Amino acid sequence: WKENIKYITRDGEIIYVNVAVLLLSHSRFKAFYLTLSKSQNVLMSFLTETFESLGGVPKILLTDNMKTVMDHPRTSYSKSVVNERFDHFSKDFGFNLKPCEAGKPQTKGKAENVMKLLDEIHAYQGQMNYEELHEFVQSLSERANHSYHQGTGKI
Repeated sequence: WKENIKYITRDGEIIYVNVAVLLLSHSRFKAFYLTLSKSQNVLMSFLTETFESLGGVPKILLTDNMKTVMDHPRTSYSKSVVNERFDHFSKDFGFNLKPCEAGKPQTKGKAENVMKLLDEIHAYQGQMNYEELHEFVQSLSERANHSYHQGTGKI
């Protein structure tokens, strides 16, 4: 998640938006989903829709220690405890869940780079309503998926 982004709509309303992000490790394919909520239902709906559009499910899902997934975060000193409902969800779809270690951003460096891209939302403060912002976030995803990657030398 890119969480709690304060956004002022064209009408002057202050809203706090969140962007769910799925990044495929090898291809660097990115999927974004703008939402006002960070609920487990929203996350599972986003993942379901993304898996359907991809035509498959990754073998491993590396996650942050978000409360929608974890009951207790993974740390250097303790093992993680996955939320029972999300654990069932992962088993239903057939992917293994690998939570990142709390406080170690290097374990998810690829995703952190994507989060910087989402900061572009701030450049459009006061210019869009929520629906237009949703479309903008989708266009960011498309633009990112069609850009040249310096590390792989591919689009």
